[in-house]
Amino acid sequence: MEVIMGSRGSGKTVRAIKLCQQMNEEAGRNNTIIVVRDHNAAHNVKQMADDLGYPDMPFPCTIDEVFRKPTTWYKKIIIDDMDALMQQMLSPWELSGYTISKD
Repeated sequence: MEVIMGSRGSGKTVRAIKLCQQMNEEAGRNNTIIVVRDHNAAHNVKQMADDLGYPDMPFPCTIDEVFRKPTTWYKKIIIDDMDALMQQMLSPWELSGYTISKD
């Protein structure tokens, strides 16, 4: 598991896009997708991927789509802006912290 950390505007999403592209190239097919909190974020990530020269990257999925319509074409996911996504999922509670295990 790859953990991408940094402050706002430090390039985390760009690194996630590049990681997604790398994983798909290594697999020889688009079986990794970026998961985001909403459709606006999905469009922003896709535009960034296009601007970076990765127009074939799969359109990002929202977390709602992952749970509502699970598909089998992707095998791996990369979550962009996980803290905001978790806050959305856990609303109305305030996300005060979380732990991540890195193997």
